[in-house]
Amino acid sequence: MAKITKVTIHITACDNCTVESIRKFHKAQGWSDIGYHWIVDKAGVVHKGRPENLTGAHVAGHNTGNIGISYISRGSDTEPNAPYGKFMTEAQRIALEKKVADILYRYNLTIYDIYGHNDFDKGKACPCFSVRKSNTFLDNVAKEYAKLKNPKPEPLEQAESIDGVDNEISEEAHKAIPV
Repeated sequence: MAKITKVTIHITACDNCTVESIRKFHKAQGWSDIGYHWIVDKAGVVHKGRPENLTGAHVAGHNTGNIGISYISRGSDTEPNAPYGKFMTEAQRIALEKKVADILYRYNLTIYDIYGHNDFDKGKACPCFSVRKSNTFLDNVAKEYAKLKNPKPEPLEQAESIDGVDNEISEEAHKAIPV
């Protein structure tokens, strides 16, 4: 397996496709499996495509060391710089940001390692926004990454008192606590 050095965002260019229909289409192209490693459906569910330990088939000439993640939407063939989120549901947007942050975290990458398909192929509109210029997208991914890197500690459970009553300290205990 090649060292993972980048993540590339895609749009499926189909509105009602499923992971299985994408797999069938990609296999019909002669590929061994779905080209993307992850697919985010309209409900925000992240589906596994090709295993991450296998090279994807999503950016001609740039697949080695590159995790591909796509969201299901028709998008637009003429809007490579549409506003971020225009062609996705809120659930997709949130799930995409979290999944990208997860990949960055697991492979020790930064937001500078995230690309859009259109960064490699200027003739493509995919993913229908400018990944590297979208401050909203990059800021949101960075916030999700920070949550993974510095998780909030779990709240401590309160211990039961000796007499079995929660949240009460006996008068004797109060007297024993130095002030």
